[in-house]
Amino acid sequence: MAIIKIQFAKHSQNLLTYVMRERGPEDSVDAYNCYWDTAHREFEEYRRFHSGKGTIEAVHVMQSWNENESKAMSSDDFNAIGRRLAEEKFPGHAFVVVTHTETKKTHNHIVVCPWHSETGKKIDNKKHHLYELRDLSDKICKEKGLSIINKVTKDREEKFPDVVKKMIKFNGKSYLKDLCEKADFSRAWATSYDEYVGALEAFGYSVRVEDKTITYFYPGKDRGKRGDKLGAKYNKPGLEKAFKENDMRYETYPELRDFIHGKIEQLKRSPESIANLKNELKENSRGAFSEGKDYSVFTKRERTSSPTKYPHEFALKNCMFPISEIQRARQSNIFEYCKRNNIPLEKDTDGSWTIKGRPYVKMSDYEWTNKKNRTRGSLIELVAAHKGMTFIQAIADINQNPRLLLLESTFGEQKRTFTSFYIPSKDRVGATEGLGKVAFFLRGHGINGDLAETLLKSGQLQVGNKGVIRLFGKDDDKGASDYHQDREGTWHHERKGVSTKPFFSHPGKGREGYIFTDPISFLKHCNDNPFLKNSRNEGFLCLVTPAAKMVDHFINENPNMTRLKVITAKGKSKDSEEIDFFNNLKEKYQKFGLNVERTGPEQLPKGMEIDIPFYGL
Repeated sequence: MAIIKIQFAKHSQNLLTYVMRERGPEDSVDAYNCYWDTAHREFEEYRRFHSGKGTIEAVHVMQSWNENESKAMSSDDFNAIGRRLAEEKFPGHAFVVVTHTETKKTHNHIVVCPWHSETGKKIDNKKHHLYELRDLSDKICKEKGLSIINKVTKDREEKFPDVVKKMIKFNGKSYLKDLCEKADFSRAWATSYDEYVGALEAFGYSVRVEDKTITYFYPGKDRGKRGDKLGAKYNKPGLEKAFKENDMRYETYPELRDFIHGKIEQLKRSPESIANLKNELKENSRGAFSEGKDYSVFTKRERTSSPTKYPHEFALKNCMFPISEIQRARQSNIFEYCKRNNIPLEKDTDGSWTIKGRPYVKMSDYEWTNKKNRTRGSLIELVAAHKGMTFIQAIADINQNPRLLLLESTFGEQKRTFTSFYIPSKDRVGATEGLGKVAFFLRGHGINGDLAETLLKSGQLQVGNKGVIRLFGKDDDKGASDYHQDREGTWHHERKGVSTKPFFSHPGKGREGYIFTDPISFLKHCNDNPFLKNSRNEGFLCLVTPAAKMVDHFINENPNMTRLKVITAKGKSKDSEEIDFFNNLKEKYQKFGLNVERTGPEQLPKGMEIDIPFYGL
């Protein structure tokens, strides 16, 4: 993924001298409407010809890639990306593009003349250029098969104040990211300020609503943070818009609101009563379903009131999410959970308890504190991090209340974007030892051992203390492929569960598609560098365990496909599960004009090596 920065330089000669001096002998350089070795003089000529004013002599755009993607293409290819970025963002402006490869991270220096070559119009010093450059860079990188930064996280962090951006840059995470995540969860369900404040206070955060402003208080912080400093959606206008949208959503599912609040038995006895729910809610929800509802209304509280008042003091009986469930989960004991789930704790020198391997995470009965990034939370966040769950799933797990999951099945998951810390797994080995074991495992299957680091970083491979290698789909814990070695050195394969996500997927544009039934046969056909630019039209799908639903999705993404080849691990496999899987696919897709064939990895056409980027990895 490309990182974009922009600066407005006062000395074009100094800037160009610097970027050319740091250029290596094989690094690429290109220019438009000027010569790269005399560009500063030509920039000055453009300024004089158009009577340009101001102290800014050059616009400096920096475009850099991470270590893995820096290996994906040549210096010329990266330079071409920089040239296209300059041409599309600043058409008609002279520029120089210099690509540096002296570090492990390839990066472009794009130096642009502020004055248009023909009109003389000057590039203004505005922040919107940065956002537009990032969007354009993402578009170009995506076309080239390179990854892009998560848009939701990027948009949110762009709206943070400068002090928060610095905290994120130098300390990794910020307590404000934790606050924003809880605010996102609360605003997804609330239809009024009282419900919104109630949900946040159930998580332990204090909120003060005024006539014109809203202020958030993080536990342990003396000063609050205004909503407009966190972003528009956390301020009053953005919240009131969300409240109105939520009311419209709930109007579509009135029976679900009633279900959550304990009237399901009534509906079972008299199903016809559901027809009256809408009218009942209108009467008992302060007009939540009427057009005349005032979304700016809130319960006024004195500034001197205790910040720890619980949300049951508000009129929350009509809130979609049962606030009492959050309170109940927060009051569950952390030490008891750690004991039940074998999470090792150790006593610090000051007598406090910490998670083994995470000495900076201080534990108490009902709260933990991360001293490194200054965040804190309850058992809810701990369970969510430990089991890879959403907050609703964690609350349902703690309270043993699976009814809450109906919310997600109807409205979708509220994804977590922030994790304060990760709990070490006692079943996994360290990074250095794991890297060697994975490389040994890959080479034993005829796969390039250099892929070991890529697979470990992807989060789709784990190494157990007993030598078990586990491969699974991205963010999927429903199914996996386990490999273990016996005393004779033979590797044995065992499937666990049924996967819900593929190991790898890449839609094609042509008429042929390839489905690998296990990750090993897929990895055997990856070139030494799996980040190379895709030059094939075929679609590729690699499964962890045979799953027809994922094949259906893959077929839908490839409407032009007429031929599908299923590559099994051992060619004409005798595995009954694979045989049934293949036969079912063949029968299912035959009536849609799709020819399904089965073959082994050794029977693939010559030159079938896969030069496609590991989007999933």
